[in-house]
Amino acid sequence: DTIVWASGPVSFQTEITHIARYGSFYNYLISEGLNRTLPDIHSIEEGVAIYRKFFTAADERKYGVVAIHLRIC
Repeated sequence: DTIVWASGPVSFQTEITHIARYGSFYNYLISEGLNRTLPDIHSIEEGVAIYRKFFTAADERKYGVVAIHLRIC
């Protein structure tokens, strides 16, 4: 699938290259790496705390975590 991103006169297209599912933010951050997911964060625990600002532990258990890999076309 492709996604077109547009803001005013600027737009570009990306292709979904991979979708990965994880049971927790911790496993997601370990597998995908902080450099690729949260480059300014220096620990997995700090990264999990950032995601906790948006999603509760109950949400994480219920829905899991999805990583969508994109490539600019």
